[in-house]
Amino acid sequence: MPRTMRHRGMDIGFITVELNLIRATSTIPAKAACGSRHVPCTRTNRPPPPGTVKQLHVTDRTTAREVVCALLARFTTQEHRWRHYALYARSKSPAQVSLYRLADADVPLSLQLRAGLESSPRSFVVQENEYGDVLWEAFSLPELSNFLHILTREEEEQLERLKGRYENYREQLSLALQKNLIA
Repeated sequence: MPRTMRHRGMDIGFITVELNLIRATSTIPAKAACGSRHVPCTRTNRPPPPGTVKQLHVTDRTTAREVVCALLARFTTQEHRWRHYALYARSKSPAQVSLYRLADADVPLSLQLRAGLESSPRSFVVQENEYGDVLWEAFSLPELSNFLHILTREEEEQLERLKGRYENYREQLSLALQKNLIA
């Protein structure tokens, strides 16, 4: 069970988070390292080696989104890139290992404290969002409307192809039946 203390009605403790960043991150260097003050520059850093572990001091009010932002801020990652990463909880049991994405509002310390009462240990991993995890709130309404329009058009095209395929099958079936009736 993780060590925690109570301070002013809050639980305070440490969580251990593994960084599983695959792509290089764009970072904002210090102004002194940038060279010119007039031209903003960014550098691309290699991600930390897989399995890099960091400990964070958090409260029972620190959300999963805040944990991700704090870890990526250590690498001075550009703010707009933070939405590409998420915090995942990993549970291990003798039979299996499961990994699931935490919602941005989930509280990792509370989850860790609850996991301490269970028999299976829990850890946390920051990694890129899975392809199925689309952050819809990151899009503007016109973008969402355009996306919906494209999906509707693709659905109609696929439906037409399907109708054409079954119409062709119906014609072949009726020709085969006519041949069998004539013969």
